[in-house]
Amino acid sequence: MAEARDVVRIPDAKVALSTASVYPESTATAFEIAARLGYDGVEVMVWTDPVSQDIEALRRLSDYHRIPVLAVHAPCLLITQRVWSTDPWTKLQRARAAAEKLGASTVVVHPPFRWQRQYARDFVDGIWRMANETDVRFAVENMYPWRYRDREMLAYAPDWDVTKEDYRHFTIDLSHASTSRTDTLHMVERMGDRLGHVHLADGRGSAKDEHLVPGRGDQPCAEVLEGLARSGFDGHVVIEVNTRRAMSSAEREADLAEALAFTRLHLASASSLSAPPPSGSRGDERRHRERRPRRLPGRDRHPPAPRTPPAAESAGTRDRILDAAREEFSARGYEKTSVRGIAKAAGVDSALVHHYFGTKERVFEAAVEVAFGPALAERDALLEGPLDEVGERMTRVIIGLWENPVTRTPLLAIVRSAVNNDTAAAVFRRLVASQLLRRIAGQLGRPDAELRVELAAAQLVGIAMIRYVIRVEPLASADPEDIVRRVAPSCRAT
Repeated sequence: MAEARDVVRIPDAKVALSTASVYPESTATAFEIAARLGYDGVEVMVWTDPVSQDIEALRRLSDYHRIPVLAVHAPCLLITQRVWSTDPWTKLQRARAAAEKLGASTVVVHPPFRWQRQYARDFVDGIWRMANETDVRFAVENMYPWRYRDREMLAYAPDWDVTKEDYRHFTIDLSHASTSRTDTLHMVERMGDRLGHVHLADGRGSAKDEHLVPGRGDQPCAEVLEGLARSGFDGHVVIEVNTRRAMSSAEREADLAEALAFTRLHLASASSLSAPPPSGSRGDERRHRERRPRRLPGRDRHPPAPRTPPAAESAGTRDRILDAAREEFSARGYEKTSVRGIAKAAGVDSALVHHYFGTKERVFEAAVEVAFGPALAERDALLEGPLDEVGERMTRVIIGLWENPVTRTPLLAIVRSAVNNDTAAAVFRRLVASQLLRRIAGQLGRPDAELRVELAAAQLVGIAMIRYVIRVEPLASADPEDIVRRVAPSCRAT
């Protein structure tokens, strides 16, 4: 019998390039770069680029560059709410059809936004129904809470942590895991055999989704790749990194080459295994591989609970005060709300309110920041894509904040208070104008940009007053998508 010896086995997983990784370059450029650098294929991010939506154009690019489409990312982003359709199920049906026609094995899909209430209620069962109708995998991707400063909003339903639901297949995105401050290796373990797709990127735990080149952050990119190779993972590993800050095409290409080299190195280094049994048949090798447990090595399934840091108690007190303040401002308005009343509702001494916030005006300002935190956190996303669609994206974000029960209560408090009190109005105006509207206007590059953005915002504030505060029918019960469809063109033209 021949002695077992170390061999390097070529991993089953293919390494693909997400077309999003070349943004602001085009989908066509992504095919060209993927072929030139030696990627195994591409994942098409379906978004506002018309080529990404055109199956025949994608087929021609695939044939010309001899680079297969391995996966299709359904248009689930904030900026793609009208791509293919405004109906989310139609989007998924078209993504499945695209995957089937292009020979892709996977459709990547995000969980719904919380304001997509009916879609969210049916999502888990609906994904199973669609998965049963095709050989294409619907791999649901982990997301993250939206954060602004020390506050967070749960933007996705049923949950941003997709392992809490029963999906047939998962996509793990390491940058999203970093932003959610989740233990990535534990999330991979929870996904287990249902992990079918990987979005590889790095992160440093920022509140903003970073998508760094692997190896440039603190995520366990190498350990994940090596663990997947040992477990016989046969899905796709997709490089989905942010190269927007690249100063040139050459710099962008160098980043994507580095990411590919990193991925192949750590997939192959974990594949230096003992030779399979002497029979040497491919079937025996496959069975030998499939018997290995799909666990990442060296991880305790029941780690000790993390020690609560000393600062947590003070942070919890501040949050409790702020939650009570939002409720008081919402119920009583700015003028009738007092620091003493906020303290009583929070179950603390009024001196603590002064300690954390100083004055009632500062408490109100903090409440405004929390309410508009998701919009402020997503202001960069508002500016992605064609500038003539900024109005539509702003409409979707603002209507989405009002539709989400988590953010609706503080928004009601702010609007009611701002209408009746000059101090509250000044706080609202200072924060929203300086941090949101002027930032958007600054990117439009027009002499009247600030006025145009404020006119669009005025329409949205008026809609919010009539729909959510005064509750005039039929606007009060109208479908949110119908409102966006009707209002967005006027905001775009403003």
